[in-house]
Amino acid sequence: MKKKLVCLPVEVFKREFDAKVFLGVKAVERGYQVVIGHHKDPVLLKTPVGFYLYKDHGRGSVRLVNKWYQDDCVVAALDEEGLIRKSDNLYKQSRVNDQAISKLEVVFAWGDDQKALLQRCGVEKKIVVSGNPRFDLLYLQNNARGFRDGKVASKRKVLVNTRFGSINSAIGEQYVENMRNCGELDTEDDVREWENFKKNERIIFDEFINLIDMLGGEEELDVIVRPHPEELKDTYEKVAEKHPNIVVDFESSLVDHLAWCDVLIHDGCTTAIEGKAMGKEVLGLRPPWVDYDYGTLANQFSINFETPRALVAYLKKPWKREERGEGLDLAASKIANFSSGDSFKKILDTIDGYEIPEVKLVDSSSCRSKKEFSHKAALALYKWFPVKSVFKSEFLGLDKFLDLRKTYDKYDRAYPRITLNEINASIEKACRLSGDTHLLSKIEVEVLSHKSFRLSIN
Repeated sequence: MKKKLVCLPVEVFKREFDAKVFLGVKAVERGYQVVIGHHKDPVLLKTPVGFYLYKDHGRGSVRLVNKWYQDDCVVAALDEEGLIRKSDNLYKQSRVNDQAISKLEVVFAWGDDQKALLQRCGVEKKIVVSGNPRFDLLYLQNNARGFRDGKVASKRKVLVNTRFGSINSAIGEQYVENMRNCGELDTEDDVREWENFKKNERIIFDEFINLIDMLGGEEELDVIVRPHPEELKDTYEKVAEKHPNIVVDFESSLVDHLAWCDVLIHDGCTTAIEGKAMGKEVLGLRPPWVDYDYGTLANQFSINFETPRALVAYLKKPWKREERGEGLDLAASKIANFSSGDSFKKILDTIDGYEIPEVKLVDSSSCRSKKEFSHKAALALYKWFPVKSVFKSEFLGLDKFLDLRKTYDKYDRAYPRITLNEINASIEKACRLSGDTHLLSKIEVEVLSHKSFRLSIN
C-alpha cells in the first residue's frame, strides 16, 4: 500500500507530543501516513520523500532541513518558540537562519504578530498564519463536556511551571555552549545581555524555590511542580520531599497538567497563555527589583505578585473556577487559533496544496540506523565497563563516549522513550476531544524506534 507521507518531528515531548499526535490523527483522516518522532532520531534520516514540518527555522535546523530538501521533500517550519522571545534582534539571530529559510517552501506563523516579525527579519517565503495545534487541543479541552461544571473541590490544585534552565541546568556548561551554537552569544552585546538575563533569572528562581516551600505548608493545596526539560529536577525534589502535598512531575504532558489543575503559577512563560486558554486561574511571580522585560507578553495573562508570601495569601482566599476571562483579545491577536481551534485545518489545507508522491508505508525495517545501533552499543559498553575513569582518556579517544552519553542524556530528558501504550493513550485523547472516536478502531500504529512511530488508516 502507498500513501503520501507527512513527517512531524518533535523536540520537547511534554510540550509538543500530544499536539503532533492530534495533527497526525487529522492527517491520517485525510489519507496521509504520518511519522512522528524526536527530531534527533536517526529514523527521520531514513524516511522517504514527503512533507516535513520542522519545529523551527534557526541555525540548529540547517542540517536536517538541508537533508530533506536534497531528498526532494517539501519542507516547512512552525517555530515552537516563536511566541515568547527576549528581543526581536535576538530572535532574528537565533531563530531565523537564512540558509534554513532558503530551503523551506512555507513558514507557518503563530499569528499576525509573528508574521510581521518574520517579514521584518527578511523572510520572503510564503507565510501562512495558522496558529499552533497545541492551542487546538487546549481549545477542545476547554470546551469538552463537563469541564466547567461549577463544582469546587475540597483541595485547590496548583501547578507550578518553572523554566530556569539557565540557572538550574541539568546539562551544566553545555547550556551555554548550546546558546553559542544557536547564535545567541555571537557579540559582546549578546554576552552582556546574557549576564544580565542570568542575574535576573537567579532572583526569580530563588523566589520560586521559596514559593514552593511555602506552598508545602498549606495543607489545603495539592501542588505539582512541572520543571522545564532542561532543568535539574533534583533541585525541586529536595524541597518536595519535606512536604506530602507536593509532587515533582517530569513526565506528564502539558495538556494533562492543565486538565488537572485549578491554578497555574508561572513567570514569563507561554504556559500562562495556554492556561488562560483552558480557563485556569493564572498567577505570576516576579520580584520588583528584576530589571529585564523577558516574558512581558506572557505576564499580561496573569495576576502578578512581587513576593511568594503575597501569592500564597491570595491562594488562601475563597475561590471559584475561572472562565477564560480577560486577555482574550490580546491572546487572539497573537495566536490565530486561540478562539477557534482550527490550526490543524490551516496546516493540512496548506499541505494538500503541494504535489507529494505516494510512497510505501514506512516500517521499522526500512528505517533501521547503523549509526544509532553503534551509538547504543557504545553506551551499553560504557554502562557495563567496571572502570569508567578509563573513558576520560583523550589519548585513546574514549572521551568521545562521554560526550556521546551527555548528548543522549539530553535527548532523553527532552523526549524520553515512548511505549505503545503511551502512543495509544495520546491517540485516544486526540480522538475523544475532537469527537473522532470512530477512528480509534481504524488507526494503525507502527513503532519505528523507541522514539518514532507511524500512523495510518488502511
